[in-house]
Amino acid sequence: MREKKQSVAFRLLGAAFLLICVICVISSPAFAQGNGLGKFRTTLDIPSQDAPTCTKPSSGLVIKCYDGYIYTGGAKVASGSSAGTSLTATDNMTACPTTGTCNFIYANSGGTLAITTSLATAWGAGNSPLYFVQTASGSINNVQFVSRSTRPANGVAPATVFTDSGTQITTTEPFVAPASTTSLASTNVPAGTAPTTPVAGDVWNDSTQKAITISPIASNPLYVGGALTTLGAQTAITTVSIIQAMNSTTVTLPANALNVAGKTLHVRGYFVFSNGVTTPAITVTLKLGTILMAAPVSAVNANSNSSSPAWFDFYCRTVATGASGTVEAHGTLDMNVTDATNGHALSRYSDYLAAVSSAVDLTSAQNITVNMTVATGPVTTATLRLATFEIMN
Repeated sequence: MREKKQSVAFRLLGAAFLLICVICVISSPAFAQGNGLGKFRTTLDIPSQDAPTCTKPSSGLVIKCYDGYIYTGGAKVASGSSAGTSLTATDNMTACPTTGTCNFIYANSGGTLAITTSLATAWGAGNSPLYFVQTASGSINNVQFVSRSTRPANGVAPATVFTDSGTQITTTEPFVAPASTTSLASTNVPAGTAPTTPVAGDVWNDSTQKAITISPIASNPLYVGGALTTLGAQTAITTVSIIQAMNSTTVTLPANALNVAGKTLHVRGYFVFSNGVTTPAITVTLKLGTILMAAPVSAVNANSNSSSPAWFDFYCRTVATGASGTVEAHGTLDMNVTDATNGHALSRYSDYLAAVSSAVDLTSAQNITVNMTVATGPVTTATLRLATFEIMN
C-alpha cells in the first residue's frame, strides 16, 4: 500500500501601504523525510490540486510515482498513473541538488514522468521538476520536493528549494504569481486573526478589521484601504432648490464595509455651478442611504456666477456598529461667494455637528450620495466633475 503525507501550502502576500499593492503568494511543498513519502499541493492554479506522489521503496533504486497533475502553459495535465509509474534512480547521487550528483524526477509538458541526473534536462523547456532523489549503496535515501516555478540558468543548481522549519516555510528567491483571469485571482490570503506580536514584514487578512494588513515595522500594523470608485463628469442638475443628488452614477458602500469601529470613509470631489442673478446659499450633503452624515453650508452668494468652481471634503468614522450603527461625520465646502470671478480665492465653510449620526444599518449595503440643496434662490445648474470614494483603513 502506498503511503501518503499531506502537503503544506503557504502563501505570502507583499504589499506596501498606498503605493505597493498585493503582489506575491508562495505555494510551498512539504519535505519527505524518514519514510521518504510526500505529496505536493499548490494553491496557485487550482486550490486543491496535487502533483504526482512518489513513494520511496524499502530497498533498491526503483521509485514509483502515482497519479496526480502538473500545470503547464496554464493548463492542468494528468501525470503519473494509479498503478504507479516506475522510475529507476542512479546510485550514489548523494549531494542534491548539486548538478551531476543528484537524481531529478520531472514531468514533460504532456505529463510523462522521467528521472535524470541532468539538471539541464529536468529544468529544460516545458518540463516541470518535481523531486530530488538522493541515493547511496543501492538504496534511495531521501525524496525531496523542489520548486516547479524556477528554471536555473547556465547549469547552476536551483536555489528555490523550500525549507520547512515547522513554523514557517522559506525560499531564497521570489515567487512570481500567474496573471489573473476572469475565474482566478493571482493571489489569495484567507481572512484570519491578527498576530499577537507581528514582526516587520508580516502580511495578513484581518477578519476583524476587514482589511489586508501589513506590518512595516515590528508590532505596527497598517490597515490597507482602497478606493471604492472614482467618478468623472456626472449629469448636470438644474434649477436646484430642494435636495438633488449630484452623482448620477450610483455608488454603493458594500455591506459591512464600515461595520468596524474606527473604519473611515473619505469622500472628496469638485463641481462647478452657475446661478445667474439668484442669490443662493448652497448646502452640500453626504448621505449613507437615507441617513444624513454632514452638511456644510456656504454663505449667501450675491454674485452672478458662471461655471464657478467648488470643492467638498467629507470624513465618516464608524462609532457604533451593527444594524443601528452610528457614524461621526464632518465635511467642508470650498467656494467663492465674494465675487463672480473664477480663479479667485475660495472660502471654506464647515459643518457644525457635535454628535454622531442617526442610526444607519452598517450590515447592509448603502448607496452613497453627494447632494445639493439651495436656499434663497435656486442654482441654475451644477455639475459634479470629479469625486473619489475610498475606505481609508
